[in-house]
Amino acid sequence: MDVNQGLTLGVDGLLIFEISNQEFCSDMRFVTAILNLKEAASNLSRMPKSEIQFNDDKYKLINIYKTLNYNTVKQKNDTRIILFDIFQTRFGFLVDKVSEILTTEKIFINKSLDMILSSRIKYIKGYLIFENRKILLLDFERITKELNKLSPLDNFKYVEKRMSE
Repeated sequence: MDVNQGLTLGVDGLLIFEISNQEFCSDMRFVTAILNLKEAASNLSRMPKSEIQFNDDKYKLINIYKTLNYNTVKQKNDTRIILFDIFQTRFGFLVDKVSEILTTEKIFINKSLDMILSSRIKYIKGYLIFENRKILLLDFERITKELNKLSPLDNFKYVEKRMSE
């Protein structure tokens, strides 16, 4: 599907982020917050290891690397926790970095955005081709339905060490 000027995608914007050197995107309407590790430190200290509290709401933290069968990348200064509220389900996960936010203006003006759906990978819905980049679309509907089956993010030793520095 080619997206041309005047055609709407039904999104307010796209958040582009990296997991194991692969770009992914999310509709910005689903994103509650993007936290660096230091910002998350005070919230993590009072919660179980697989949860974080933000604005009085609890978010389950999942290990997205394990969910997607990717190798975990060592956290760096660019590492972020993205919190989502999708279909009244709150969860989050670590990403290597947040690359950019594409506003609707950028999306609609650029005529090189193609969307291909029906991926065969369990938690990937499809992908976008944008400026010669392949950006994967996570299947958030499936993730929210299977959230309790997904691996919790339970290895915070390195994260906690980074937050205390």
